[in-house]
Amino acid sequence: MRIIIVMFASIIRERRTGLGLSQVALSHLSGVSLPTIQNIELGKANPSHSTLEGLCRTLNIEIHFRPVPADLNILIRCGLPLSPSISQKKSRNLTERSFADELFKLCLDLRSKETKDPRVVEAAQALLLAIRSHYPTWFKANLASAPAVTILIPKRPTGRILKLSRQCLEPLSRLL
Repeated sequence: MRIIIVMFASIIRERRTGLGLSQVALSHLSGVSLPTIQNIELGKANPSHSTLEGLCRTLNIEIHFRPVPADLNILIRCGLPLSPSISQKKSRNLTERSFADELFKLCLDLRSKETKDPRVVEAAQALLLAIRSHYPTWFKANLASAPAVTILIPKRPTGRILKLSRQCLEPLSRLL
C-alpha cells in the first residue's frame, strides 16, 4: 500500500507543478487543507475518497480502482498445491498476515470470476481445508469470518481435494 501512496504523491506533485500551481493555490481551488496536500505530496497521508476526488477534479486527473489479484507464487510457497509459474519472481517476505491477505484475495478472485480455472479452485479448496482442519485457531482468527473464504470450503471434499490438502501440510507447518 505504501508504494501506491508514494506513486500518487508524485503524480499529484508533478501535475500541480506542471499546471503552475502552488500548494496554497491547490488548497484553495480543491477545498483540501494545505497540511493535507503537504502530507499527501510527502507520501505521509492516507487521504479519504472525498479528498482524492477534490484533488483529482481540480487537477483534471482520473482515478480508477481495480482489485489486485492474489500472488499465486506466495500462496504456492505456503502450500497451495499448484506448480509454480515459470517466471517466478522474488516474492516479499512471508508473514502470517501477508499469507492471510493473499489467500483472502484469491478467494475473492475465485468468487468473482466468471471462468474459473478448476485446478486453482481445487487447490484453494485443499489449502483452506488443510488450514481449517490442522490450524483451526489460526483459521478462526484470520479467515473464518469472511464469507468469500468459507464458501469455497467443500462440505464433502472429494478424494482428490483430501489428497491435495495433505500436500499442503508441510509448507504450512513452516509458516503457521
